[in-house]
Amino acid sequence: MLISLSIIDPLSSRPNPLEKEMPSQNASSPMCTIRSLQKILEIIDAIPENTCGGPQPRFLYDLCLRCTGKGAIVEIGTDAGKSTIALAYAQQTRRGAPISTIDIVEHAEIETNLSRANVTVFVNRIVRSSREVAASWSDPIELLWIDGDHSYKGVCEDIESWADKILPGGFMAFHDYPAMGGKVLGPVGRAVYAKILSRPDLWRVIADRQAGSILVFEKMPSIVQMESGYAAKRFEKASFFLAGLRRRLTNKLRRHQ
Repeated sequence: MLISLSIIDPLSSRPNPLEKEMPSQNASSPMCTIRSLQKILEIIDAIPENTCGGPQPRFLYDLCLRCTGKGAIVEIGTDAGKSTIALAYAQQTRRGAPISTIDIVEHAEIETNLSRANVTVFVNRIVRSSREVAASWSDPIELLWIDGDHSYKGVCEDIESWADKILPGGFMAFHDYPAMGGKVLGPVGRAVYAKILSRPDLWRVIADRQAGSILVFEKMPSIVQMESGYAAKRFEKASFFLAGLRRRLTNKLRRHQ
């Protein structure tokens, strides 16, 4: 059963830092112009690939702004760069660290699209398998955006390879979860159900398809995990004790029959 919980706060209380275009200086780059949010959304919308459109880029931008800067922003599945631009732009507006985006191939227009949005220096592009990258990745992650291999096996492997690297309080977001009202779970949905929704002690849903097919989880704080784990062990011990008691009573009744 899929449960729809509260939508992510669109940060309406946070002033938009970029109602106008303004210069920005990055420590490792020359002076460049930060586009307005409206311009960025127009640039993303103009990219012809039919993926991550509508309200989803703005949603990812807002989600990224919820991060505290304690961990990395990682994207699995670059494609033409629509979501890449949204995430990189969020880091640019608050002068954060570049995001890392991973794909097994490099899209022919990715460099042009990033340049048009003026976010190139806020993107670290990695052309390798996400599993290969995960094997040597050591930095903590605050936001993991999974939109790569959409097969059941591929999504499961991404979750298994990367989930443990996410900080408590960090986010793991999935694209192409079934649309609201969908009756059949596709491979992404089945993988999420098997690996994430089965662990309510570790993950909680914070946004359920309010922006298209995006599903977002927050990793529970360590203390909650410890308490949940303790409760689970106590329940297991109690169940074992009750099962043993039931067997003893059953045997005793049989002897008196």
